[in-house]
Amino acid sequence: MKTNSQRLIVLFCFFIILLTATAIKERLDFFSPQSITQPFKSIKTTEASAIEITIDNKTTSLYKKQNHWFQKHDKEEYQADENRINKILQNIKDLEKGEIYSTNKNKHREFGIDKQKITVKIPNQNIVIYVGNNAGIDKTYTRIDQSNEVFISTGLNGIFYPADFRDFAVYFINDESKVTSVEIKYDNFSAVLKKNNNNWTINNKNAKKDRVEFFLNDLSTLKAQDFNQENPKSNPELVIQVKENNMINNAEFFLPGNQDEKDKQIYYLRTSNSNKIFEIPAVYVSSLKKEEKDFIDE
Repeated sequence: MKTNSQRLIVLFCFFIILLTATAIKERLDFFSPQSITQPFKSIKTTEASAIEITIDNKTTSLYKKQNHWFQKHDKEEYQADENRINKILQNIKDLEKGEIYSTNKNKHREFGIDKQKITVKIPNQNIVIYVGNNAGIDKTYTRIDQSNEVFISTGLNGIFYPADFRDFAVYFINDESKVTSVEIKYDNFSAVLKKNNNNWTINNKNAKKDRVEFFLNDLSTLKAQDFNQENPKSNPELVIQVKENNMINNAEFFLPGNQDEKDKQIYYLRTSNSNKIFEIPAVYVSSLKKEEKDFIDE
């Protein structure tokens, strides 16, 4: 009887020790840093020559030509948004692969990594990354091609939307500090802003420098909502002429010619430094119709 009691005590002590050891291990694992690798740390983003972005079997192709990125849209070639593309490439280079959540191929659909992927072509390598469901703020479930390991990554959430990568910036002004005159004409109104040293005048009256700078910034950051193939044939509703670096650039804003386009509340924009016809929201054009009083203290 005594021997049985001793055995029970030994087994009980062993059980307590095992539970304690397991708890300590789990606690140490919780606080210890996860093993993190950067599988694409060594790539040079400048060497990327093409990118394919696939959503539900629909692929957007981007390609580099003469060090600039382009996208084909309705058989027309457009310059792509290079800031957005460079950010995507940098996020791929910085991609961190940490804790593995699954290695079961049959569970890929549960993590949403069967619908969206990005392919980056660089010399001697094609990088293919599948991006799945959200896993937190700016976090997504991710899988690298040729591997069944699913992990959480950051920075890939904004790759797929919007799917249109065309650059809608007008680039009417390149350097605001190099602008020396601006002429505004619409209806029966005309005004000329002139820069003398570091001061501005409008129709020979002193203009507020900060107001002129705000106006120039509006012109330099102007963005279209789309492009149009129709070449305007009517007279422009608004003309803005800018002299920058001794070069004259014109921006002509036209009302659409057909009712369907008028209903979109847009203007067509034709500039002298682009062969594209831009669609500009009417509210933006209204804000560019400045009067003399907008630049001076009355």
